[in-house]
Amino acid sequence: RLKSAELAYTLPKNWSKAFAASNTRLYISGNNLYVWTDMRSDGEGSNKEGRNYPLKRSLTIGANIQF
Repeated sequence: RLKSAELAYTLPKNWSKAFAASNTRLYISGNNLYVWTDMRSDGEGSNKEGRNYPLKRSLTIGANIQF
């Protein structure tokens, strides 16, 4: 299972200075991205009645900018 991952890139200082920032970091992160299995349920996606439901997948894109 690929439960969580983050990919980030810090811009070079001269690029950050172009818009009056001292440091800039861009990132994308995700949760519950992929499950490798032949089973119908992975155990975490079952409710009290035994019904299966998919786990929520989420993606976050953002920037950390220091001025």
